[in-house]
Amino acid sequence: MRNRSGLSLIECMIAVLLLSFAVTVFASLYPLAMRMRSKSENVTRATTMCQQVIEQVRALPYASLTYSGLHANTVIDASPTSSPFSITSVAGLASALPPGTGTLALSTPSTDLTRVDVTINWGGLMQNGNSVTVSSLIANKVVKKR
Repeated sequence: MRNRSGLSLIECMIAVLLLSFAVTVFASLYPLAMRMRSKSENVTRATTMCQQVIEQVRALPYASLTYSGLHANTVIDASPTSSPFSITSVAGLASALPPGTGTLALSTPSTDLTRVDVTINWGGLMQNGNSVTVSSLIANKVVKKR
């Protein structure tokens, strides 16, 4: 009897079956990976835009942390005139994110201290959790004489 080397037909069929199964598994994960990449890109963009708005507000004098002061410095949109203010048009959210909207909320937790909350929401392929909020505290830097 001769020594036969190589693969039989059954062995080749099993190898092709396992290879096609592996390719199918990885191919099914590709759309999910693309959606997650898109969401990650939008989160990064929204976080950057929130931080830019916070920096614009921090650059203003403390007395300008009102509707008229923020609107005069083109930090917020014309309406609404009470907190939370809209930043959708001024920040260009509609073009930067899929149907993006944004708000800037001011609150006063204590005397001479203002909390600024910037929230950006958007739509897209993944509807859950498409929101970023960045908060900062701004103190009145005027030194009071005793």
